[in-house]
Amino acid sequence: GYAQLSVQGQSCSLYFYNNANQSANDAQAAARNLGANLVSIQSQPENDALQQALIAAGFSNAIVWIGGGFQGAAHGPNDFTWYDGSPINYINWNPGEPNNNSGGVGSENCIQMVVNSGRWNDLVCGAEPLGLGPKGTSVIEVNL
Repeated sequence: GYAQLSVQGQSCSLYFYNNANQSANDAQAAARNLGANLVSIQSQPENDALQQALIAAGFSNAIVWIGGGFQGAAHGPNDFTWYDGSPINYINWNPGEPNNNSGGVGSENCIQMVVNSGRWNDLVCGAEPLGLGPKGTSVIEVNL
């Protein structure tokens, strides 16, 4: 199910926590079925407000899919695209990320937020052969 998050200072969007344990690709498909996308984070205040809303809702230990992905061979900090097509105005990678280091499982072309730190990590999207990629919860953003 979906739970609306109270994200302060973000009046142009509504945010929902999707507690389904899904691959990044399935989480984005679920968002698209609702006419939305996984969240695109455009600023430090938005990242902080989203992190605080997730913590306040009891998800401090969660690692959630957010709405960006890498295309092609380039895998630098600014080489991803937001699923909603918005520009990359802000990044908040964990130190050493993105590293595209999946241990041979596949390319780390999707992005998660580690809620307790608010930092981002690149991870396998979950569409690899046999569906062995990681699964997780996600945040959906509905632009108003």
